[in-house]
Amino acid sequence: MRVKKSLLFFTLIFWFSMIFLTFFSRSLHNYMLNQVEIYQPKMRMFSLKGNDTEEEVKQKCYAIPSWMGEHDLYVAETREKNGEERIFARSIQVELGKKEGLFYPIMSKDYFGEPLILRSDSVLSDGEEIYVKNWR
Repeated sequence: MRVKKSLLFFTLIFWFSMIFLTFFSRSLHNYMLNQVEIYQPKMRMFSLKGNDTEEEVKQKCYAIPSWMGEHDLYVAETREKNGEERIFARSIQVELGKKEGLFYPIMSKDYFGEPLILRSDSVLSDGEEIYVKNWR
């Protein structure tokens, strides 16, 4: 009789834990990912040198804060994995112009204003799945 009760008890504990893990699996998964904050670069006017001449030209470029120019830059991009849309970190190399005030202009022609990763809980690697705290 005692064996049957203990077996029933452990069976119930097992199924309740499975139900709990099923309902909270996405929250647990997100908690285990690298938590990041993103920064959406804004367009600003910069005084840039012309290609052929030494005269300065006013041009609108994406700008990043000066302290971000000293670190590796990562963009947050959405991709499909296992049938779900998820967010990944992708390392990018951008050409920065001359610092003006507190900002660097992004001179690269292949950068189109993707959200940059501002802060992360730990060191990022290229292609790593991330959880964005302030996503849209």
